[in-house]
Amino acid sequence: MPSPIIWPIEHANEGGINIDGVSTLVLDVNEKRADLELVNISEWWIFVSRGGPAALNEGIPLAPRGGSYFMEQAYLYNGAIYAIAAGGQGEAILTYSEGEWQL
Repeated sequence: MPSPIIWPIEHANEGGINIDGVSTLVLDVNEKRADLELVNISEWWIFVSRGGPAALNEGIPLAPRGGSYFMEQAYLYNGAIYAIAAGGQGEAILTYSEGEWQL
């Protein structure tokens, strides 16, 4: 893993995605991923999975209205990220900010 002192994080992919009751790909595999923050800005629980389809009541739960998950170098995962919402059919929103190394 590159050191942020030597290889500063110079680029971020930022956005949001609507999540419903079906597992949804949030971010694809990214070997340049340096950090990642996910924030649930909806009224429904969102469950996040690393590497495979998300399922309700499994994986990383994000509470309604601000539940978040942050990955840094110590426990960074570069694979695909999926999510599913417990309600709100298409109205649950998960925002992300994915820092990238510029190698």
